[in-house]
Amino acid sequence: MALEIVWQDRAFDRFKSTIQYIEGEFGITAAKLFTRKVLYIIQSLTQFPELGSLQIKSKSLRGIVISKQNSLFYRVSDSQLIIVDFFDNRQSPDKKVL
Repeated sequence: MALEIVWQDRAFDRFKSTIQYIEGEFGITAAKLFTRKVLYIIQSLTQFPELGSLQIKSKSLRGIVISKQNSLFYRVSDSQLIIVDFFDNRQSPDKKVL
C-alpha cells in the first residue's frame, strides 16, 4: 500500500525556491527535469520508505540525496510519508531544521 504524501510548509517552500533558482539560472527545461526527478523519488519512497538512510533514529528521520546539491528529509508514520525538509547541501549543516 502506498503512503500518502504530506509536505510540511518549510519543506515545500524550500522546494519551490529551489525550482525558481534552477529556472532562473539554468532555464525552464532544467527546472522541469529536476521537479520530475524529485517527484519520482518521492513516489518511490511511498512504495519503499526505507530507501533513505536513517539520519536521526530518535526522531525516525530519514534522508535521501536528490542531487549533489539537494537532499530530502522525511519521516514515515502509519499511512503517511511526511516531507520534513528539502535541504541545499551547500549550506552549513547547522541550518538543517530537523
